[in-house]
Amino acid sequence: MPHEAPCPVCSYQVELVSGLGANKPEVGDYTICYDCGVILVIRPNLRLKIATDDELKSLPSTAMTKLLDVKKVDSILREFNETNHKQNAIMNRAA
Repeated sequence: MPHEAPCPVCSYQVELVSGLGANKPEVGDYTICYDCGVILVIRPNLRLKIATDDELKSLPSTAMTKLLDVKKVDSILREFNETNHKQNAIMNRAA
């Protein structure tokens, strides 16, 4: 069963199913909040904190590329969902 932890920025319940290249989340892994898009670090007891600039700068370039790719896809999905939600609201009002 996946573990969830609240995002420290927006309180969205982030599902912690895997870290970058790992089968299960571990302390020090990075993840991204689906709701607000902030990059987070998994802390002890699977709590989340906002990644600092120094932490992000210390990541290998391949890990940073993966995070940025996920962040880009996440942003596109959020924009799509917001647009779809607005279109559905408009169609429901017209019906």
